[in-house]
Amino acid sequence: LLGFHAPSGRAVVYFGALGVGFIICEVSLMQRLILLLGHPIYTLVVLLFALLVAGGIGSLFARRLAPDQIRRALGWIIPAIVVLIVLAAFGLPTLVRAALPLSLSARIVVAAALVFPFGFLMGMPFPLGLRRSAQDDHGAAVSALWGINGVASVVGSIGGVMLAVAAGFTWVFLAAAACYTIAWAARPR
Repeated sequence: LLGFHAPSGRAVVYFGALGVGFIICEVSLMQRLILLLGHPIYTLVVLLFALLVAGGIGSLFARRLAPDQIRRALGWIIPAIVVLIVLAAFGLPTLVRAALPLSLSARIVVAAALVFPFGFLMGMPFPLGLRRSAQDDHGAAVSALWGINGVASVVGSIGGVMLAVAAGFTWVFLAAAACYTIAWAARPR
Protein backbone atom coordinates (compact mmCIF):
# COMPACT_ATOMS: atom_id res chain seq x y z
CA LEU A 1 0.00 0.00 0.00
CA LEU A 2 1.20 3.45 -0.86
CA GLY A 3 2.40 5.25 2.26
CA PHE A 4 2.01 2.25 4.56
CA HIS A 5 5.02 1.48 6.72
CA ALA A 6 5.20 -1.80 8.58
CA PRO A 7 5.79 -1.44 12.31
CA SER A 8 9.39 -1.76 13.41
CA GLY A 9 10.36 -4.52 15.81
CA ARG A 10 10.66 -1.87 18.51
CA ALA A 11 7.07 -0.72 17.90
CA VAL A 12 5.79 -4.31 17.95
CA VAL A 13 7.52 -4.91 21.28
CA TYR A 14 6.35 -1.60 22.78
CA PHE A 15 2.68 -1.84 21.79
CA GLY A 16 2.57 -5.60 22.40
CA ALA A 17 4.07 -5.27 25.88
CA LEU A 18 1.58 -2.51 26.71
CA GLY A 19 -1.32 -4.70 25.59
CA VAL A 20 -0.24 -7.72 27.60
CA GLY A 21 0.80 -5.67 30.64
CA PHE A 22 -2.45 -3.71 30.79
CA ILE A 23 -4.77 -6.69 30.50
CA ILE A 24 -2.95 -8.93 32.97
CA CYS A 25 -2.75 -6.09 35.47
CA GLU A 26 -6.49 -5.59 35.02
CA VAL A 27 -7.20 -9.30 35.53
CA SER A 28 -5.04 -9.31 38.67
CA LEU A 29 -6.76 -6.24 40.07
CA MET A 30 -10.13 -7.83 39.43
CA GLN A 31 -9.15 -11.00 41.28
CA ARG A 32 -7.77 -9.07 44.26
CA LEU A 33 -10.84 -6.82 44.51
CA ILE A 34 -13.51 -9.54 44.30
CA LEU A 35 -13.08 -10.25 48.00
CA LEU A 36 -13.33 -6.55 48.84
CA LEU A 37 -16.57 -5.99 46.93
CA GLY A 38 -18.08 -9.38 47.63
CA HIS A 39 -19.47 -10.06 44.17
CA PRO A 40 -17.83 -10.46 40.74
CA ILE A 41 -20.38 -8.16 39.06
CA TYR A 42 -19.66 -5.30 41.49
CA THR A 43 -15.97 -5.84 40.98
CA LEU A 44 -16.26 -5.84 37.20
CA VAL A 45 -18.38 -2.69 37.13
CA VAL A 46 -16.30 -0.72 39.65
CA LEU A 47 -12.97 -1.86 38.20
CA LEU A 48 -13.85 -1.19 34.57
CA PHE A 49 -15.52 2.13 35.36
CA ALA A 50 -12.59 3.35 37.46
CA LEU A 51 -9.97 2.09 34.98
CA LEU A 52 -11.72 3.61 31.97
CA VAL A 53 -12.39 6.98 33.60
CA ALA A 54 -8.88 7.18 35.06
CA GLY A 55 -7.34 5.97 31.79
CA GLY A 56 -9.25 8.64 29.89
CA ILE A 57 -8.04 11.31 32.30
CA GLY A 58 -4.49 9.99 31.97
CA SER A 59 -4.78 10.06 28.19
CA LEU A 60 -6.14 13.61 28.33
CA PHE A 61 -3.27 14.61 30.61
CA ALA A 62 -0.79 13.01 28.17
CA ARG A 63 -2.08 15.29 25.39
CA ARG A 64 -0.56 18.24 27.24
CA LEU A 65 2.95 16.93 26.66
CA ALA A 66 4.85 18.50 23.80
CA PRO A 67 6.11 16.06 21.14
CA ASP A 68 9.72 16.52 22.21
CA GLN A 69 8.79 15.59 25.82
CA ILE A 70 7.20 12.21 25.01
CA ARG A 71 10.28 9.99 25.38
CA ARG A 72 11.38 11.69 28.59
CA ALA A 73 7.84 11.49 30.01
CA LEU A 74 7.61 7.78 29.19
CA GLY A 75 10.95 7.44 30.96
CA TRP A 76 9.24 8.22 34.28
CA ILE A 77 5.60 7.24 33.61
CA ILE A 78 6.34 3.60 32.81
CA PRO A 79 8.66 3.07 35.82
CA ALA A 80 5.92 4.59 38.02
CA ILE A 81 3.52 1.98 36.63
CA VAL A 82 6.02 -0.79 37.38
CA VAL A 83 6.45 0.40 40.97
CA LEU A 84 2.67 0.66 41.43
CA ILE A 85 2.14 -2.87 40.10
CA VAL A 86 4.86 -4.36 42.31
CA LEU A 87 3.41 -2.58 45.35
CA ALA A 88 -0.02 -3.96 44.48
CA ALA A 89 1.35 -7.49 44.08
CA PHE A 90 2.41 -7.55 47.71
CA GLY A 91 0.36 -4.83 49.41
CA LEU A 92 -3.12 -5.16 47.96
CA PRO A 93 -4.15 -8.21 50.04
CA THR A 94 -3.38 -6.31 53.26
CA LEU A 95 -5.32 -3.24 52.10
CA VAL A 96 -8.29 -5.39 51.10
CA ARG A 97 -8.36 -7.16 54.47
CA ALA A 98 -8.22 -3.80 56.28
CA ALA A 99 -11.17 -2.47 54.26
CA LEU A 100 -13.42 -5.53 54.62
CA PRO A 101 -15.28 -4.27 57.74
CA LEU A 102 -16.44 -1.14 55.89
CA SER A 103 -19.91 -0.77 54.36
CA LEU A 104 -20.38 -1.77 50.73
CA SER A 105 -20.52 1.88 49.63
CA ALA A 106 -17.27 2.64 51.42
CA ARG A 107 -15.62 -0.48 49.94
CA ILE A 108 -16.69 0.64 46.45
CA VAL A 109 -15.05 4.02 47.05
CA VAL A 110 -11.91 2.30 48.38
CA ALA A 111 -11.78 -0.02 45.34
CA ALA A 112 -12.20 2.88 42.92
CA ALA A 113 -9.51 4.86 44.77
CA LEU A 114 -7.13 1.89 44.62
CA VAL A 115 -7.72 1.38 40.89
CA PHE A 116 -7.61 5.06 39.86
CA PRO A 117 -3.79 5.48 39.92
CA PHE A 118 -3.40 2.37 37.76
CA GLY A 119 -5.82 3.68 35.16
CA PHE A 120 -4.38 7.19 35.21
CA LEU A 121 -0.80 6.06 34.66
CA MET A 122 -1.59 3.14 32.33
CA GLY A 123 -3.74 5.48 30.24
CA MET A 124 -0.69 7.46 29.10
CA PRO A 125 1.89 5.19 27.38
CA PHE A 126 -0.38 4.00 24.57
CA PRO A 127 -1.56 7.41 23.30
CA LEU A 128 1.91 8.87 23.76
CA GLY A 129 3.37 6.04 21.66
CA LEU A 130 0.71 6.58 19.00
CA ARG A 131 1.42 10.31 18.89
CA ARG A 132 5.13 9.71 18.57
CA SER A 133 4.62 7.23 15.75
CA ALA A 134 2.15 9.50 13.94
CA GLN A 135 4.74 12.30 13.96
CA ASP A 136 7.34 10.12 12.29
CA ASP A 137 7.16 10.25 8.49
CA HIS A 138 8.48 6.68 8.41
CA GLY A 139 6.46 5.50 11.42
CA ALA A 140 4.03 2.64 11.26
CA ALA A 141 0.38 3.18 10.49
CA VAL A 142 -1.54 3.92 13.67
CA SER A 143 -4.08 1.24 12.74
CA ALA A 144 -1.31 -1.39 12.73
CA LEU A 145 -0.21 -0.29 16.21
CA TRP A 146 -3.80 -0.52 17.48
CA GLY A 147 -3.96 -4.02 16.00
CA ILE A 148 -0.74 -5.13 17.70
CA ASN A 149 -2.02 -3.83 21.02
CA GLY A 150 -5.41 -5.51 20.58
CA VAL A 151 -3.96 -8.90 19.67
CA ALA A 152 -1.53 -8.67 22.59
CA SER A 153 -4.43 -7.93 24.94
CA VAL A 154 -6.29 -11.05 23.83
CA VAL A 155 -3.19 -13.22 24.10
CA GLY A 156 -2.33 -11.60 27.44
CA SER A 157 -5.74 -12.30 28.95
CA ILE A 158 -5.40 -15.99 28.16
CA GLY A 159 -1.76 -16.09 29.26
CA GLY A 160 -2.55 -14.20 32.45
CA VAL A 161 -5.24 -16.68 33.46
CA MET A 162 -2.93 -19.60 32.68
CA LEU A 163 -0.15 -18.05 34.78
CA ALA A 164 -2.59 -17.39 37.62
CA VAL A 165 -3.67 -21.04 37.65
CA ALA A 166 -0.06 -22.24 37.53
CA ALA A 167 1.61 -19.77 39.91
CA GLY A 168 -0.94 -17.40 41.47
CA PHE A 169 -1.94 -13.78 40.98
CA THR A 170 1.13 -12.32 42.64
CA TRP A 171 3.11 -13.72 39.73
CA VAL A 172 0.59 -12.31 37.26
CA PHE A 173 1.14 -8.85 38.79
CA LEU A 174 4.89 -9.37 38.51
CA ALA A 175 4.49 -10.47 34.88
CA ALA A 176 2.58 -7.24 34.23
CA ALA A 177 5.45 -5.29 35.80
CA ALA A 178 7.87 -7.19 33.54
CA CYS A 179 5.76 -6.30 30.47
CA TYR A 180 5.85 -2.62 31.38
CA THR A 181 9.60 -2.86 31.94
CA ILE A 182 9.95 -4.28 28.43
CA ALA A 183 7.74 -1.47 27.09
CA TRP A 184 9.99 1.04 28.86
CA ALA A 185 13.05 -0.45 27.16
CA ALA A 186 11.31 -0.31 23.75
CA ARG A 187 9.65 3.10 24.21
CA PRO A 188 9.59 5.38 21.17
CA ARG A 189 12.70 7.45 20.52
